[in-house]
Amino acid sequence: MHWWRRTWPGHTRPGYPPVALVVTGAGPVALANRQQAVADLSADCWRGRWCREVRDYNEDGWREYDDAVPIVATTLELLAEHGPLGPIWWRFGRSGRYSLVEALENPNNRAAYDLRQAAREDEEHQAHQELMDSLVCIDCGDVPEEETTWEYGRQGQVEWTRRPGGRCWTCHHDRNERLEREAEEQLEAARTANAALRPCWTCRGSIGGKEGSKLELREKARPDRLECPECVQARAAKDLGPLMLPAPTKRELVAALVSTPDDPWWEERVLHAKLYPVRDRRV
Repeated sequence: MHWWRRTWPGHTRPGYPPVALVVTGAGPVALANRQQAVADLSADCWRGRWCREVRDYNEDGWREYDDAVPIVATTLELLAEHGPLGPIWWRFGRSGRYSLVEALENPNNRAAYDLRQAAREDEEHQAHQELMDSLVCIDCGDVPEEETTWEYGRQGQVEWTRRPGGRCWTCHHDRNERLEREAEEQLEAARTANAALRPCWTCRGSIGGKEGSKLELREKARPDRLECPECVQARAAKDLGPLMLPAPTKRELVAALVSTPDDPWWEERVLHAKLYPVRDRRV
């Protein structure tokens, strides 16, 4: 313990007893320069020790004044005009002039740092909460507590990033399963409907294509469709042009006047005969 603390035990501020500097004998500008010169020369005595909190992950910090001498300065003219308790004291290391009690308060100390850090943490928390609110699930309304890119799926951990306007992992997973079921149901319905239609003209298979193939139709084929997707692709690959059905013979035309022909492609054959006369057909 410093000897002066034992002599004056009522001193509660950290550091040494303050020193008051009163200057006079010159103009205002010269006196201000004189005070600034003394402050610059004695900076190591009054500035205090710079400290940082590494775990706060910022470049900010504070000063400890346990081994510093607080210095306040004024002019004799201000002292005579306002008295020692008036706002006349300049504390080295601060800007402006204060009353003696205010001037002796240590600037940029740990308490000031804690206030700044609390403000930063509040801002970060608010920004984090705004981000979490933007990640609310559009299906169940769940708001995540933290941002994560990993969730547990069927095969363990899977990479998953929630995005604004999206869904939580559970709703995303349920939606995908529902869409898969609906797609399977739609595919089965399309297979059933296409099986009831006339077959492919070329391969005589289902007009919807082979089951399980990438080209298989997932909806009911149009009434005017003549070939399955595989045969259409093969025709295009060989550059065979559009499919033209054989024109009805005279005997078939006469028989059609008596009864409806037992030919699922009869109407298209008649139509193709009108659209593509014999002279326009490729040999």
